[in-house]
Amino acid sequence: MTKRLALLSLLVAICLDLSGQQNDYADAPQVVKDVVNKGAQNIVDKKMTIAGAVADIWPEVVLYVTADAVLQPDLEEVSIRSLSAYTYLGETARTDKQTGASATSGGSTTLAEKPGIPLFLAYAIEHGAIEKAVSGNAMTLSGSLYGPLALGGDTADKFQRYSFWRRIGYSATFNLSENQPSSLAGLNLKQVSEFSFRARILGDRSTRSKEFIKMWKDQVQPEIKFRLDVITTGEADLVNKEEILWKAAQGLRTELVGEISERLATLTADSREERIAKIENLVLRALKTGLFDQIRDKKIPVSDSTKATLRSKTVPLLKKAHEDLEKTRARLDQLVEEFNKSRLLTLEYTNHRTPLGSDYSEFKLLYAQPVRLDPLRFDLIANAAVSTFHKPDPALNQTRIRDFSFTLSAEGNAKSPFRSAVTSDVSKVTYSFSGRYERMKETRQDIAVAQFKVELPISMGLSLPFSVTYANRTEYLNEKEVRGNFGFSLDLDKLYALTRKEGSR
Repeated sequence: MTKRLALLSLLVAICLDLSGQQNDYADAPQVVKDVVNKGAQNIVDKKMTIAGAVADIWPEVVLYVTADAVLQPDLEEVSIRSLSAYTYLGETARTDKQTGASATSGGSTTLAEKPGIPLFLAYAIEHGAIEKAVSGNAMTLSGSLYGPLALGGDTADKFQRYSFWRRIGYSATFNLSENQPSSLAGLNLKQVSEFSFRARILGDRSTRSKEFIKMWKDQVQPEIKFRLDVITTGEADLVNKEEILWKAAQGLRTELVGEISERLATLTADSREERIAKIENLVLRALKTGLFDQIRDKKIPVSDSTKATLRSKTVPLLKKAHEDLEKTRARLDQLVEEFNKSRLLTLEYTNHRTPLGSDYSEFKLLYAQPVRLDPLRFDLIANAAVSTFHKPDPALNQTRIRDFSFTLSAEGNAKSPFRSAVTSDVSKVTYSFSGRYERMKETRQDIAVAQFKVELPISMGLSLPFSVTYANRTEYLNEKEVRGNFGFSLDLDKLYALTRKEGSR
């Protein structure tokens, strides 16, 4: 009876404290904040019910808070506060995918096309032609045939089972007028300037491929499993040995679920980030008043044996597990970079629809090969193409063959200044020097083009490409050209990967 009264009094005190702001757990260990943030995101994004999201994080967060309260903060070697957060990366590190229009489009930032294929959907807006006499605005949508198959749910089994369809890509480029908004609204087939189909023949740089999964299992998963095993053992010790503590924690969890439900109803006008922050703060405040303070003030007793276990075993092992994961994360950049050194070869067909002149088809081979010339490391990208008129006009000196071209590009990359350890986004800045030679049979002229391009990732999946291009002439005007080209692209593959990672544990 005494225990029940003490528990009831504790819950009443917690409910009273939850209405105030003075007890925020602002100095909570980073690992506590990370776990609570994950739960708050799951609640706000409705990935779980409120009860399910709180239950999902509860055993781990109770273990962390108990260790934080029991261990003296000056004992840094065993302090829970010495544990840092961990994240791991994947799709965001890729730089091999072509998201924009081709070099011969009315609006493009690309001279050399990359052989990689977006999995779901990529969206690009570009301004400034490279080989045309008149620059325009172009919007390009691209993806693979796997995308529609994954609408019912993208699972690991489906990803492997439909691997063939991931090799088949498509894209469509639309001409946009100056006064037309850069959106999908109002587009029609008359605006299509080119459409393409691709077949990846060699290589796969997806971090969900069988080759990468094997590397992950061999070199990363053991560290993750070790950490989870330590957490599971620590949680079991609390459940089995600290009955009063665990009952108080479960009671707090029940009260917290109700408090979150009430609070969410008042946050409808707030942004997603504001709702996450307020839910996170509410949970941390409850943990501070309901567990941390109660344990430190010895209102919730913790046995000497549990304290000794936390001090000598659980926290040191957790610290080692997190340090190992941090080392793995630091090493993962190198692992992904090595994985991304595989060769890629793609066959592409592009149908060009021109408002003036004759429509034509272009057949291309797109190849990427990693090159190491210490200290230089870069991707060598090569494009070879031949194009044919659909209906050659003899009056315009047209034969079946329109032109042939060859493009060579050296592309390097660097860590992005916008890289966020919080979101696991490790998108890279890419920069390239490219040269292209084209022989126009119609005009019997040679076109030589040189380009410097930088693509800067600025947010999750979003990047800004800039390029400066020099051409000795355009397709039909014998005049030198120097042009600046710019745009933006959104890779939904990366956005999707980040969303999945943020919900992982």
